[in-house]
Amino acid sequence: MAVSGSSDGWAPAPAVVAVGILGLVGGITISAIFRYSSVDDALKFWTALTGLVGVITGAFVAYFFTRSTVQAAQTNVASSTQAARDADQRANAATQKANVATMEAQTNQRALSVAVAKITDPVTLKEVMDHPTVQRALGLP
Repeated sequence: MAVSGSSDGWAPAPAVVAVGILGLVGGITISAIFRYSSVDDALKFWTALTGLVGVITGAFVAYFFTRSTVQAAQTNVASSTQAARDADQRANAATQKANVATMEAQTNQRALSVAVAKITDPVTLKEVMDHPTVQRALGLP
């Protein structure tokens, strides 16, 4: 997933801002060197900027070095979501197959009941009804 405003993962806007801030800090440093007559005065001025430079450096590291981790996490979320959708579709298909199998079993049970009901010979009827497969099919104990 590319960052907003980029086409291939390169985000020009944050890089431009980063270069601009570094240029600003560099410009302030160079101005201080030319403004103050001694190196000690320029270093004192630079000492005042160290907190700002630390914050800027931390922000650069946090943004540029965690961006790929965030993108990888977003990719993982997208693939996990797709896998969940696929699993849901497979579960729905299995449920439909189970429903069809249940309806077929009920139809077969009704057909067997009709066939058994047409047996008129008591001996044959007893043999058929005593068969375990017929008992299971008709739901008898």
